[in-house]
This record gives sequence, structure tokens and C-alpha cells, in this order.
Amino acid sequence: MVDLAGIKNIIFDYGRVIINIDFKITIDAFKKLGFSEIEKAIFRSGSTKLLTQIEKGTLKPDEFYNQIRRISNLPLTDKDIENAWNALLLDMPEKRIQLLKNLKNKYRIFLLSNSNIIHFQHYSQELKIIHHTSFDQLFEKTWFSFNLKMTKPHLNIFKYVITDANIKPIETLFIDDMEINVAAAKKVGMKGYALLKGEDVTDIL
Repeated sequence: MVDLAGIKNIIFDYGRVIINIDFKITIDAFKKLGFSEIEKAIFRSGSTKLLTQIEKGTLKPDEFYNQIRRISNLPLTDKDIENAWNALLLDMPEKRIQLLKNLKNKYRIFLLSNSNIIHFQHYSQELKIIHHTSFDQLFEKTWFSFNLKMTKPHLNIFKYVITDANIKPIETLFIDDMEINVAAAKKVGMKGYALLKGEDVTDIL
């Protein structure tokens, strides 16, 4: 359990904290389309320029699709790429949705996620269809990297959030699935917790 003494604000990451994700499913989906070098092109360390660009919102969806076609040298349709790209997005367990609703009664609840517009459009729709809710209903405010043109773990994104929400870092808990992002949050004065080794957010709050 997390010590919530003195905490008034909780900022959640989205991937692996609220929604389950599995990059391997997307990698396998692209390989089935014939794009065998997908890991090297997008996901391997040192090859993340394309991923960074779309997460920062500097690369539009149609430009992303064109880049994938160019790199793969395959006549893939936009829908082929979209479906493979979204394949990593899995379920949002009801117990996590309910946790957010319960926490809103006592804390200011926020979301800060490195994401891209293609994924956002998909899981926003899923949230509405499956859970009959929306980000605006679950969180006081949400920040997505593709809107801010900034990504975690850069300190600027955390400084922006502090100012935009008018919150005190010492009164704020940040929960993420990556230690490097939690470390960055701590550098600006927040308390932090990294969900590692399959830990579920409902088990710590």
C-alpha cells in the first residue's frame, strides 16, 4: 500500500496503470502483414525517432502511415497499419475504473500519459462503449504528450502539469509503470510510485 498521508492530488499514467497493453501483440500484427523489421524500425532502443515524433504530436497520422509504408516497403492501407498499431491496446479492468471513481471523492485525480492521437481515438471510444464513461468524467484534467508536444521523463512536462493544475508537488502522488518517469516526478518534488513486476494499481491504493 502507498502512504497517502498529506496527499491531495494523484496523477496516473495510462498504459499498464489504467489500461493493459502488450507491445508484442502489435509487433506480431505487423509481422503478419509482412513487416518483419518492425521492432528495429520503431521499438528498439536507438530506433525510437518515429515513436517519439508521433507521441510528441509532431507527426500526423497520415504521415505516420506513410512512414510505415516507406520503411516497410509494403503496400499497406491506412486501416492495415491502424489496426496493427492499435493491437497493443487491451482491456481497461472495471476494478481500475471503479477505483478512479472512488478516489475522486477524496482526491484531485489527474492523468498524464505519453500517447499518440491514433491510440487516443481508439481507447477513448472503448472507454465510452465498454465503461460508459469518459476521461472528462474520470479525471479532473488529462494531459497527453501528443497535445503538449512534450514527453515523460523530461522535467518540463511535470513542471507544466504542476502549473496548469495549480497543485503543490509535495501534496501530489505520481503513479507510473516506469521507474525513470517516477524518478523525474520526484525531481520536481512529487511523491512517486512505480508499478513493476505485474503489480496492479488497485492493490496499492
